[in-house]
Order: sequence, then structure tokens, then C-alpha cells
Amino acid sequence: LWDPFMPASRSFGQMLDAMNQMLETGAMPTPAPSMLPTIQRRSSGRLPWDVMEDEEAFRMRVDMPGLARDEVKVSIVDDGFLLIKGETSKERKEGGDKWAARSVGSYESRVMIPDNVEVDKITAELKDGVLYVTVPKKKIEAKKPVEIQV
Repeated sequence: LWDPFMPASRSFGQMLDAMNQMLETGAMPTPAPSMLPTIQRRSSGRLPWDVMEDEEAFRMRVDMPGLARDEVKVSIVDDGFLLIKGETSKERKEGGDKWAARSVGSYESRVMIPDNVEVDKITAELKDGVLYVTVPKKKIEAKKPVEIQV
């Protein structure tokens, strides 16, 4: 669950910029999606996180394989950071073996959320080892233009 591409704190904009830069410079193991038909894929890997923005919300997808719902925590901390944390510790014995198989892992990431979001409406869902987080944007009503007499 260690992620070499995710610093401790990053904003949604920085995450989008980093993804675009990796696609443009070829730092990723796979080419940009628009190039897939013409270039043979070099690897089946992808980043363990993904973020996109549309008119309604910022949407994140974070790989968290092997973690159960109760092992994943999503919260708002330090006035404006989305904290995504996962931690597991499992032990099992197989057959007559005296030694137990242990699996320990943790993941923590902080993402700075912009001011134009509705913090109380953030949702998170863990499905098949993937965490989906939706951060809705505030609705900004268009103001009527005010004419100034000249």
C-alpha cells in the first residue's frame, strides 16, 4: 500500500497537473489513452490513485486492495485537508505449520480541498478494493450584470 507517487499533502489541482505531466513526459508505464490504438502497451500498470474534475464535483479513485470497509477512514482534518487512511493487520495459520502468516500494511494520504466545495456532502464508497470519493462543488449562481451609467 506504499505509494511513491503520492506525497503527504497535495491539492486536487496539483494531482491533476501531476497526472497530465506524467502523461505528457512519458514518465508513466502506459501511454496517454488517446495514443493507445497506435502504440502497443508497455505495461498493464497504472497509478494507485486517480482524480478527475467535472462541473459538479471532484472525483477520486484510490486503490486499496485487501482492505475492508472498517479498515478505511476518510475524514476532514486541519481545516481543509481530506485525510484518506487505511490500515490492516492480519494473521493466519495454515495446516499444522507452527508459524503464522502475517500481513501488515498502512496507507495515508492528505489532499488539500479547495474552498468551493461542500464539505458536509463529501461521500466515500469502498468497492472491490477501490475507494471512490466524491467531493461536490458549491453551486455558484450567475450574477446579473449591473450596468453603470457613464
